Amino acid sequence: MAKTLIDILVSKKILDLSEASQIRKEAKEKNVPTDDILYQHGVKEADVAGAKAEFLNLPVKILAGASVPSDVLRDIPEESSRHYQMIPLGKTEGFLNVGMLHPDDPAAQEALKFISARTGLPTRIFVIIPSDFENVLREYKSLTGEVTKALGEFEKEYESLDEEVKRKKEEPVKITIIIDQDSLNFFKETAARLGAKYQRMIREVLKR
Repeated sequence: MAKTLIDILVSKKILDLSEASQIRKEAKEKNVPTDDILYQHGVKEADVAGAKAEFLNLPVKILAGASVPSDVLRDIPEESSRHYQMIPLGKTEGFLNVGMLHPDDPAAQEALKFISARTGLPTRIFVIIPSDFENVLREYKSLTGEVTKALGEFEKEYESLDEEVKRKKEEPVKITIIIDQDSLNFFKETAARLGAKYQRMIREVLKR
């Protein structure tokens, strides 16, 4: 029985014993994930994902150019996605499907517990390939575009209010939401420019 990712690749004749020894040595010397060295040696993403899936007893998900809808992207904030190298893939059969580059990373596993608690759904993990991960990260820009559009509409409405309405205090209900740092900075900068409170701007966007 194969004991490591490299052993599986050797058993599939994707690597020979000499290459395997060299890759192990480089990964140890450079203190980087074995995956990185495998790619540098020309091993295909799909081969690495397949071996990793076999080693971890997990399914593989290849997006093959398919996009992830914006409502699905909201299940995992962009900042968390980048840091833990995971992406949301949708909800099926009562599960939140999550694609991961490193499913065995302890920090990523802890993050999954938090995401599961926040969404109220158990997670189902899939091994993904780096190119699909990078493509989905680019799709998060569509969410930023939606926020920008909503803020633009809010700016027009806010500027049309008279001073008395601007000073009117609302009765807020305290809640906790999680947004990535870039979005928070965007709200704060826009609020400062308008002389508004960024918390109110977030509330207005959430109402839409």
